[in-house]
Amino acid sequence: MDPLGEESVRRGAWLEIACDEPAALQTGIVAAGPPTLRHPATTTFHFAVPGGKVFGIPDPTAGELRQRAGAPPA
Repeated sequence: MDPLGEESVRRGAWLEIACDEPAALQTGIVAAGPPTLRHPATTTFHFAVPGGKVFGIPDPTAGELRQRAGAPPA
């Protein structure tokens, strides 16, 4: 079996990183230079690591984390 290419990997699960200072983490990631992606259905900041795996850093003030966690919107 051949390994998946970067485009195929991006069709898999996108993982989220929740942290106390998402803006600082996002700034550091942008400075490091990996490709960033925009998904039209969310305000989450997404980036791809070498090999194509996609990670997101949600903005806790946007309310999306609460909705995904099953909590009522603020």
